[in-house]
Amino acid sequence: MKKKFAQMLSFGITVAAMANLAVSVQAADLPYCWGTTDSDVFSNMQQLDDKGMMAWVGKSYGAQDHYKVLAKENSSDTACSSFYVAYINENQLRFTLRPGLNAYYQAVEIIKQYYPNLACGKYSSESDAYLYRIVDPFAPEGTYELQNLQTEVSSAETADALMRDLAKAGLISEFYSWGQTARYYEVQKLRSESGLTYHSDTDVSWTAVEDYLRAKGLDWTVVKHDYYYQITPKETCAFETEFALAADLYEAYNLQPEYLCPESITNSVLGTNSLAVDGDINLDCSIDIADTVLLARFIAEDQEIEITSTGIDNGDLDKDGSVTMSDVSVLLRQLANLD
Repeated sequence: MKKKFAQMLSFGITVAAMANLAVSVQAADLPYCWGTTDSDVFSNMQQLDDKGMMAWVGKSYGAQDHYKVLAKENSSDTACSSFYVAYINENQLRFTLRPGLNAYYQAVEIIKQYYPNLACGKYSSESDAYLYRIVDPFAPEGTYELQNLQTEVSSAETADALMRDLAKAGLISEFYSWGQTARYYEVQKLRSESGLTYHSDTDVSWTAVEDYLRAKGLDWTVVKHDYYYQITPKETCAFETEFALAADLYEAYNLQPEYLCPESITNSVLGTNSLAVDGDINLDCSIDIADTVLLARFIAEDQEIEITSTGIDNGDLDKDGSVTMSDVSVLLRQLANLD
């Protein structure tokens, strides 16, 4: 084992020469991009302007006002059965603790340096932050969310400093900053017909609606059925065109289309794990020779090391889908400023 490990570090660059080299990961270098997810549900999505029409979605579950409406791009089917409303948790961050009996209590002590009146497990309006464990079969064991109750706008600097303190203490394997988690709701049409449908009890002058459509130069028809009104285009149009008209009618007449949102069709979506930084194998928010050593020991199948799945992913520097000695070589060259 020792011989194999020693051979791995003989790349013409000595470890002694590397020991004084370090690449610091600055806050500006940390990835930040809402909406990254492995789920193919959100592939080829576009954001639609609903003009406040979909604000009712999620309200009964305590959702905030910050949301995005997402639908498939360039859909030519106005009978599109569903789209999505995503509520962004702008005042919540999420982290996953590494296994260990004292990790939680150590994390609490660190968080209290930023939020002295921290409430743990039980919400209190008098607290400045609320820490609770995520009960989700899809979330890793030991995942927590921290809700900022102190200010309306959460500080990116505070999140960055907190992440670094937790990381340098070796406590976390994942960290999602403010606005990097969201809940999404699938919204469906109540009826299968193409076009827009509205309940017949809607308090609006449908003659005025027809005049509005003509004034806009839109070749859409209004048809009255037994229990609802239907507005349909004479020619097929993209779903986003239909949705845009619905938003315009909502803004002009407070008309709410017949959409429904089953409570069961909701899930959480994650943005970018701030610890996902190429080369940071031990997740201490810096890249140095310690990362090279840990990566080499992992490849050598050293059973005594502790390494997280995030750290392993950070080790695939050549992006070939596997962690090999080629990645160690890339990391060494980067530290030596040879690339």
